[in-house]
Amino acid sequence: MLSFEDFKNMALDNSLNDNEKVGFSDIYRKGTEENIFPDILKKLNIKPDNEKTKIIMDIGCGCSGPVKSLIEYARQNNFTLYLIDSKEMLDNLPNERFIIKISHEFPCDYDYEGLYSKVDYIIVYSVLHHVVYHANYLKFLDTCVELLKSGGGDY
Repeated sequence: MLSFEDFKNMALDNSLNDNEKVGFSDIYRKGTEENIFPDILKKLNIKPDNEKTKIIMDIGCGCSGPVKSLIEYARQNNFTLYLIDSKEMLDNLPNERFIIKISHEFPCDYDYEGLYSKVDYIIVYSVLHHVVYHANYLKFLDTCVELLKSGGGDY
């Protein structure tokens, strides 16, 4: 099972494409990757709201197609986007005014208290099994719950 350190090293390896940097060979993502982000939108019921700026947090965002689609969606809908991953992984993504990059292993070594009860949506796609294997998944989940607004994105 790949660790946070393994992903950091893969993010620096320029011989790997974006899918490989996040731990997938092209054979697993070919023809299916374009379905991931629409599925996330549907499952989380993420919708624009012209009255309020929504906050989305993607924990272990990686640098492949799904997070790039999320970035474009956030740009088009005036969302604030928190991307959490290693600096090495985040360096593969654009810097934009609406993106806050947090280069730490979640939830370690970073003070999230200022975000408690303020996040509308949290995305943890293809990450939790690594947390269960390598870290304290209860602390991970507890911190996610503390970050979410009451009701999440439902208003």
